[in-house]
Amino acid sequence: MRWESIVPYASGFTGYHHPEVPGGELFLTAASKAGYAVRHWTALQPGSTLDVLDAPVNGCLWTATGVGVSLRELLPYEAADLAKLRSPGSVAAKGSAMKAAALWDQLSAQRKQWFRDAFSRNDPSIVWCPPGELPPWTMPEDGVLSLSAAWTAAHGHCRWAIPRRGFWVWSLQVRYLSEQGYHHTLVLADDLSWFREPTEYLGQRISIW
Repeated sequence: MRWESIVPYASGFTGYHHPEVPGGELFLTAASKAGYAVRHWTALQPGSTLDVLDAPVNGCLWTATGVGVSLRELLPYEAADLAKLRSPGSVAAKGSAMKAAALWDQLSAQRKQWFRDAFSRNDPSIVWCPPGELPPWTMPEDGVLSLSAAWTAAHGHCRWAIPRRGFWVWSLQVRYLSEQGYHHTLVLADDLSWFREPTEYLGQRISIW
């Protein structure tokens, strides 16, 4: 599986911004801006399956029933989030997160209150999509920038967005159901990433929040 978007990189691009993101070597994973949601979707490699047999002999078949992406924003006015920014551990956005925490410590009380008022929590709900309804992989040079009406009708409900630029803890998850009726959710990938608006990646202006 990988994430795709309508902002693909040109072939030959080597300065990957998000190598930790599934599909980050081909597609730009960007945050939305006011009035314009940058949409992403999870695509499945043709011929592959997410179903799992937990043992080669007399194993139990676990059937994938849903694929979802969870997103939680780190907001520095929340004590636990600020602690995570200060000590993020071994994550993709480690250096940027620590810089953001240091910047927050330098802000005046009035500026911190403005930030709290302007950036209330807005974590999106997980968009679960049945594996059979995930679109197949698409190469950027094959026209990802113009999705057809048929594509949108078939897969549009599987698309999701990062609400705004900032530091986000994310995970790519798969729900499973066993032959015996047991449920299990498996996290395939997760990290803390600093997502920005498309123009901030492609231009020179960079904002932490």
